[in-house]
Amino acid sequence: MGYNASVYARQVKNNCLDKNEDPWDYLENKGNLVLFTDEQKTLIHAHLTKRNYTLGGIVDASGVLPKRTVYDYKDSSFGLNVFLTESGLYFSCPNGNGVMEASMTSSEFYTDGKYDEMSGQFAVFDPSDGGWL
Repeated sequence: MGYNASVYARQVKNNCLDKNEDPWDYLENKGNLVLFTDEQKTLIHAHLTKRNYTLGGIVDASGVLPKRTVYDYKDSSFGLNVFLTESGLYFSCPNGNGVMEASMTSSEFYTDGKYDEMSGQFAVFDPSDGGWL
């Protein structure tokens, strides 16, 4: 079983819910996505680093896909794909041990007070957990 989850600025979730739109349709429209602030990007990088992810590089797909920053997990056998764009942090894993790691790390961006510096900053869209967290 594979895993996919996305992290956005909290405003994206709030706007989607305010408009009462289907999250899948809402997120497909790039105009609905809110750019991360510099502070949010710093929080993302710091949290991924704390969770044993390292900066893997920057990919510029020549306009086909948005420019993105790739993060590598310490154990490459997990098969995690994590990348950051100007408006989303995306986790995917085809199967295996990486599914649990991706699920845990992505869900931490929807804070419960444990990571107070991120409290209220982010929303997570996790289809395997029913949608918005």
